[in-house]
Amino acid sequence: MIELKTILETVENETGLKIRTHKRNRNLVYARYIYYRLAKEITDTSLDEIGKVVNRDHSTVINGLNKFEETILVDQDWYLVYLRIKQKFQGLTEEEREKIEVKDQVALLNQNLRAAHQKIIELQKLTSDSEILRWISLLSEEDMEDFKANRLKPYLMIRKLI
Repeated sequence: MIELKTILETVENETGLKIRTHKRNRNLVYARYIYYRLAKEITDTSLDEIGKVVNRDHSTVINGLNKFEETILVDQDWYLVYLRIKQKFQGLTEEEREKIEVKDQVALLNQNLRAAHQKIIELQKLTSDSEILRWISLLSEEDMEDFKANRLKPYLMIRKLI
């Protein structure tokens, strides 16, 4: 039988949070909700015992289990943390496995999208700079002096080159 301490340590390791603390920031509270839910699902331990492991009483555990339904099941990131931890103790349903796979695919697509966006920005800078240089080469000497004084200096200041 899986012990509460094992569930606690797994939740703390997976979230990087120490949930036995008395602090109440959102991430700690959500991690506790996950611990409460897993402890209730996986063990036959009383709510009072589940709470004692994290320095809480049984009414706090009941509240946390109710809040789990309202928060964790709605917040996809925390729900996936819950599923990943649950998977270590129990098998997941096909639907739960698919949710993890989809989330991983979305994360990879977002990473690729950010990289592509950065490359587009770099190409736009190169294109605009080369167009400016081409335009400058077409100026007469008099227009070039005017350009340097009235256009180039402010442009370079905006680009923080001078």
